[in-house]
Amino acid sequence: MADVTSLRWFTKGVYYWRTSASIFWSIWFSLPIIVGYRLLCCFSVFQPIDWLYGVAQFTMTLRCIVFFVLFYISLIVIVLLYSKICSAAMTVYKTRLSIIWSVLRPSRVPVIVIFAALGMIGNWSLAVLTGNPHYLYLWDVIEDDIKVMNERLWFLIFLGGYSGMCYGICYYSGKENHFTFSIIQQKKIFRLQGQRWSSLKNGLLQSLKGLRLSLPCYCLFGSYPRQFVMDLLNLTLLEEDYQLNTLWGLMDIPLILQAIASTTVLLTLWGLSLQLFNVFHTEAIEFPVVATFTGEAPQVIVKCLEAKSVPLLQHLGYLDLCQLSLYSVERRKQVFGLNQSGQSVAWIEICSQCVTLLTTLTTKLGGQESTTGTPAPTASEIQPNTGQFQKGWPEPLSTATRRVINNEKAKLWSTTAVPSGIQPVPVKAHHPDPVIEFVKDVHKKITQIPVKVKEKLKKKPFFSYFLAELPDVSLHELFVDAQLHTWAVKSLSQLVVSSYKEDHYGVVQRSLPTVMSTLVNLSQVVDKHSKGTLAISSIRQSSGASFQDMLMAGGRHSLKAALHSALHSITSIFNKELPVFQLSDGQHKYLHTVVGMKDYH
Repeated sequence: MADVTSLRWFTKGVYYWRTSASIFWSIWFSLPIIVGYRLLCCFSVFQPIDWLYGVAQFTMTLRCIVFFVLFYISLIVIVLLYSKICSAAMTVYKTRLSIIWSVLRPSRVPVIVIFAALGMIGNWSLAVLTGNPHYLYLWDVIEDDIKVMNERLWFLIFLGGYSGMCYGICYYSGKENHFTFSIIQQKKIFRLQGQRWSSLKNGLLQSLKGLRLSLPCYCLFGSYPRQFVMDLLNLTLLEEDYQLNTLWGLMDIPLILQAIASTTVLLTLWGLSLQLFNVFHTEAIEFPVVATFTGEAPQVIVKCLEAKSVPLLQHLGYLDLCQLSLYSVERRKQVFGLNQSGQSVAWIEICSQCVTLLTTLTTKLGGQESTTGTPAPTASEIQPNTGQFQKGWPEPLSTATRRVINNEKAKLWSTTAVPSGIQPVPVKAHHPDPVIEFVKDVHKKITQIPVKVKEKLKKKPFFSYFLAELPDVSLHELFVDAQLHTWAVKSLSQLVVSSYKEDHYGVVQRSLPTVMSTLVNLSQVVDKHSKGTLAISSIRQSSGASFQDMLMAGGRHSLKAALHSALHSITSIFNKELPVFQLSDGQHKYLHTVVGMKDYH
């Protein structure tokens, strides 16, 4: 695993620059939206010249500039929050209680409070930008210096805080704090074109949902926070003014329209800034294959592949490896090239990382119970052939033969016979310490208490709703990193296929049996697992599945399709050399079923 200090070039450099770029473009894209909001709020059909002149005149005032800056400061803080809490590592919630706990976690409650505070600031700024002087202060001064509370502005601020709190809750419960990589790699401008209208639509829907819930809450409980603010600022209410926490007060149509418009703009800009943040940070980076200078050593693609402490960098590394294997001929030559000592270090390390990742998934899926697990290739197993690439390779020592030799050696050196003349040394019986055994027993009983309590609560209908496992949880946990595995499969298969013509030193030929066996084993267990979960998943999807369920299912099916495509590509190129791969009869039969080639040996 790469050292965290050696990855500062990404965490303190690239990550900060991309965050700054997303902040700049968030501000730039929000300008036309705020201008359109300002024009729409004071729109006049019969006096268009006065309307435009009033908008231009208000824009030059100090009040407009101050609240413009205040709104953009809140938007910058939102993007900075994204940079602190977003991650590429996906989280799987096992129960409904875990979803609730994900929101109420002590480290996340302050973030939700900040979202609510920024929502209040944003709605207040948007209310002032309408040009209505009544929305500037929270109180009005009348005769005898009596401060009267401006409840209309307080309602908009309350609605902004409520919308911000709901946005923070949905942000965590909906797993929006995870980076999502696009299936089709496009330029940033093309990826953003499809996000503008979707952000506006989501902002409008969230605004209407929030207003539907906040109006009854303000009608029932709005007097308590209003009284708290009045006592805090020494304000009062006029008896002749209607109160908004009544049914008649909430029938104020202009105020409702103003609330819908302001919250829609606020949530739209927040969602658009999140999309911009995701687009900038998931853009592919071209990492060097071989370090040309000493300073480039921590930035090579192999270091990125093993950067498990920084999941975003690891994802970008596998994404770049996939792009390299598909489209870059020059970089593939660097992978197949030799260093000064005559070894292909780049291919050895890349192949080792990919095979280790795929073997780990095979182990998780239980593939070693039915097929022989393939260990990660070491440097000695993937030594290159410095001669020219030949099709007729010498047959390597098979795994079965090595196992037989190792067993014979074990029998030779593990004999229990005692040579003559040597008396066996008596072994003292080991009596465990009763104190240690008592402490272990007590510790075991204490650790079993939460499990027993949970099992008893599951029997209650009310608690079982929160403690019962969600559908397909085990499936989601197994394929939570399906995107990484898909990129690894595509990269390995494309590099192997390209090596047929581009590998002039034969650096790939020694690792071909390992790569092929790894892909076949993983494809077998994925197919078996898919058959076992197909019926259950299809029933649940027909009744309506969540977005994360469909995302996990899509990743699993993409991995399966990538494995089948990889096996087809390799066998179509190396069909005559398949006997050298030393595959078992079951693996050959499976390949024949998947590939379906007439001339398959």
